[in-house]
Amino acid sequence: MHHHWMDRIAPGVKSAKMAAFEERLNTAAGKHLEGAIAAAEILYRELVADFPEKAQARHYLGFLLQQQGRLAEAAEEMEASLALDEGHAERHFSLAMVHSGLGNPHLAEKALRRAIELEPNQYFYHTNLGAICEQSGKPEEAESSYLEAAKISPEIADAHFLLAELYLRLGRHADARKRNWLGIAASHGKGFSKMVHAQSLHETGKEEEACSLLERWHAEEPDHPVPVHLLCAYRGDPAPERCSRDYVRKTFDSFAESFDNVLGRLKYSGPALVKAFLEETLPAGKFHILDLGCGTGLTGASLKPYASLLEGVDLSGKMLQKARERNLYDRLHRNDLVDFLERDADSRDIVVSMDTFIYLGNLEPVIGLVAASLKPGGWFLFSTESLEEEAPYRLDISGRYRHSPVFLRKILEEKGFEIPRFEKVVIRLESGSPIHGHFVCARMREQ
Repeated sequence: MHHHWMDRIAPGVKSAKMAAFEERLNTAAGKHLEGAIAAAEILYRELVADFPEKAQARHYLGFLLQQQGRLAEAAEEMEASLALDEGHAERHFSLAMVHSGLGNPHLAEKALRRAIELEPNQYFYHTNLGAICEQSGKPEEAESSYLEAAKISPEIADAHFLLAELYLRLGRHADARKRNWLGIAASHGKGFSKMVHAQSLHETGKEEEACSLLERWHAEEPDHPVPVHLLCAYRGDPAPERCSRDYVRKTFDSFAESFDNVLGRLKYSGPALVKAFLEETLPAGKFHILDLGCGTGLTGASLKPYASLLEGVDLSGKMLQKARERNLYDRLHRNDLVDFLERDADSRDIVVSMDTFIYLGNLEPVIGLVAASLKPGGWFLFSTESLEEEAPYRLDISGRYRHSPVFLRKILEEKGFEIPRFEKVVIRLESGSPIHGHFVCARMREQ
């Protein structure tokens, strides 16, 4: 958004001198608009010399100097113009931008506050003031400027995103998430996936709109598994026991190229948790290890030093292609992990499943199958997202399942595991905010 720098010259009765000034100003401004900068500058300077009492010519000259990056000269002309006539908000705004460019945040802030006094409802005056206050180390004042902008035009995304970034820096994660969702909703999902757009609507209290977006998507692509899966969570229908295989495959095939990159940005903690546990607990290089839901093989590097044989299973062919390129796994199987465990008769020393159970609701069958595939004394390492409710699991509007620690412990103990480690961890960051989960290290009892 920007203002037009040419003020309208009011018609009416004019003195000859005034008429001459306006005619020359229009000629100079015409050159300026055509891009004949050198000629325009000469004409403006002549006007300033001939009509020292006219603020307009000085402001236009200042604006031309600003466009050329001659900021110190621009500031001088703009200050002089405002000394003659200080009633134009947009001229204070221009001066603020010049001072900001010169690295004078204090002067920039002063000019912006004056612009706001004159025109309190200009959205971008407030967002710029917020940015300048942030640079000057005044987060509270930055926050109130951004909030003011968001109040003036809640349908514009900028202020919401600026607030989200400010809150992240201040460690106010819940506020950051809320503003991030408001920003995405205000952008009408432009630049975001339909899944994220729907979530932003839901998170900002527009549940009906979120559902109708998913319903439209389902109508346009009846075979697409994602809207079907998400509608369950959004409508609060009874959740399926697991994500459909189709959903998982589709989600991860489309995600394969950017997966490591995105998880790095999300500060994904899985591989580091596994590595630390193995270093503390086990000698190197002796174990038959299975990585369930191995994806692109991110955890493979943590497992490799402990493996005499390392296998990976994943539903997504594209993910497995990436895992293959890492050259870490002795065997890779493209399969659903439950189907794989049901058919597979090997017994292993360690089974790992990081960030995978979030796609399964009911974990009882899979934990039973893992127990059957482990040698006595074998280890089972996995992570979940935590659910603080009286239910075993819940399908979230993120499309992922969260699991109750109480029920998890109960299932593990029933299936013959002891649980030396069951710790609360931050599994990853989402929109900069921590997603809490559990890292579980369970050991098969030695009967």
